[in-house]
Amino acid sequence: MILTQQRTVRMKRKIIKMCASNGRQPLKQLLNRERCSWKMWAVKKNRKKRTRHSSRRIPAAMKIF
Repeated sequence: MILTQQRTVRMKRKIIKMCASNGRQPLKQLLNRERCSWKMWAVKKNRKKRTRHSSRRIPAAMKIF
């Protein structure tokens, strides 16, 4: 998560530089869109990890019972 947060800060700076002349409202929308996309990416990554670990655990549990 730390890595993704650093990336979002970089993206924010880039967007601010690009959209400084366009006014504040479109800039805010852009930032929110970026944040959402990064959140989605992080969630997907976590879900992948979880499914991988659970799939490893299930056979072991079956062996025990």
